Amino acid sequence: MQYVTLPANPETRLTAKQWLTQQLYHNTDRVFASFPNDSDVFVHTEVHLTATHMELTEMFQRVANVPLQTFVKAYYTNIPSRAPEFVQLDHVEIQGNTRNYAASDMTDAYFNVVEAHFHEAGRCILVGRAIQNDDVLPRGDHVKAHQSMQWLDSRQLNATQILVRVYKATVVPVPPVELFPQLKSDLELTSLDEEALTAVFATEFRASVQATVDGFHDSCAKLIADMTIE
Repeated sequence: MQYVTLPANPETRLTAKQWLTQQLYHNTDRVFASFPNDSDVFVHTEVHLTATHMELTEMFQRVANVPLQTFVKAYYTNIPSRAPEFVQLDHVEIQGNTRNYAASDMTDAYFNVVEAHFHEAGRCILVGRAIQNDDVLPRGDHVKAHQSMQWLDSRQLNATQILVRVYKATVVPVPPVELFPQLKSDLELTSLDEEALTAVFATEFRASVQATVDGFHDSCAKLIADMTIE
């Protein structure tokens, strides 16, 4: 993944956001090429560990009982609903189909994302990627920059159902050993070889993604309910 810095100049900044998201959009069919052609529930995860970082890939699809237009309105353009709970967004830029959102008050982490959605016949695609630095909202020298790219493809199956497919690739810039306290394993992790340690991380990551898939229908229902209330 490339290291990306957003420039401060408004025109150049917009061009950068458009170019970054267009590149992701053009790769949509490639990243989903290995997905099944039917609409059955599908989940696949991959974990790769190095001494300095961890690479994660998550892929899943499932049917959601909601019209495409409603899902797009409730999810694609509802930025706060998709940010991690610990992130308080205080910077949002909306220009055309691009959106840039960030949290400027985080001292030990950096959260800055650019995304865009693209409409096709009976389909809407949301793409996004993490920004590693920003001339408007600079990252502190002591804060490590994570890298992430994501595609969310929603296809209309009928008037009341859509097929949602997600592909996300992330590089966590933290040595795996620093994440040991967060794992639920009872094993002595420091004594495991690389293959066994990767298996431990893979099991927990798979469980996390599976929980997301299992709860996806309820999450969609809540988003739509909140949208209706507003």
